[in-house]
Amino acid sequence: MPSVVYGLFGIALITRVSRFLFGGSGFNIASASAVLAIMILPTIINVTEISLRSVNPLLKENSLALGATRWQTLKSVLMPAANKGIIAGVVLAMGRAMGETMAVLMVGGNAPIMPTQLNGMVRTLTMNIITDMSYATGDHLTSLFTTGIVLFIFIVLLNLTVQIILKKSMEMK
Repeated sequence: MPSVVYGLFGIALITRVSRFLFGGSGFNIASASAVLAIMILPTIINVTEISLRSVNPLLKENSLALGATRWQTLKSVLMPAANKGIIAGVVLAMGRAMGETMAVLMVGGNAPIMPTQLNGMVRTLTMNIITDMSYATGDHLTSLFTTGIVLFIFIVLLNLTVQIILKKSMEMK
């Protein structure tokens, strides 16, 4: 689903709920966070479901035959067997959230200030680059490129963290 649709949903519903709960205009960091959570959940859920379905059915049947409950089978057999796929889904979703601009632009307020509360307006790093790139010169342009480098570093750190987690989980087996 396109980001604009999530943004319109956020404007129509989430900003109103945020305005009621936190006050202010409703265009704030809480609204942006809610929209991002709603955006990434389908990716995580879909990839997790596919990963769980791809686990050998004999593992589930054997666990249940040994007397484990469905919850014990899911927690102790299926989830560890599908952990690489589940982690991949989380990484895909986090990558989308890190690079998301449009939906957050629509509900976050697009104010180039540091928010101090949940009802404070916000501007993401990607928004900062996109909105200012057309007229930036000198130090301003350099700061936008630095922002891009910071985004790149965040993504590299996310990938390194995932690699470390996967390596540790493989060592535990």
